[in-house]
Amino acid sequence: MPDTPYDLVVLGGGAAAFAAIAEAHRQGKTTVLINAGLPLGGTCVNVGCVPSKHLLAVAESATVLQHQPFRGVTYPEQVPEIDWPTIREQKDALIRELREHNYTSVAAHYGTEIYTERGRLVD
Repeated sequence: MPDTPYDLVVLGGGAAAFAAIAEAHRQGKTTVLINAGLPLGGTCVNVGCVPSKHLLAVAESATVLQHQPFRGVTYPEQVPEIDWPTIREQKDALIRELREHNYTSVAAHYGTEIYTERGRLVD
């Protein structure tokens, strides 16, 4: 990380980090984000709410033959058959899209640099 002075250094890349960045920007402050854990979006986007709700929606829709919105779910002989690799690809694409739209582009909009390394407090 360069020796650039920032008004706010945010450790972590979840939703709260981006709320802090937005508020700091509103106050005219400069920000940098340091994130070494989960990819941008934190638990909800990467391994929590988004993927689990997507998979629940797949399972629920598999019980309804009409209006099937998911590639990878077919009904040979009226029994749902799920192509899990295709479903995982869809889930991963959704997560990538959310990361880009809700996190990476937001950081760029606010002029926040992102470093994917561990941050630490020093004297």
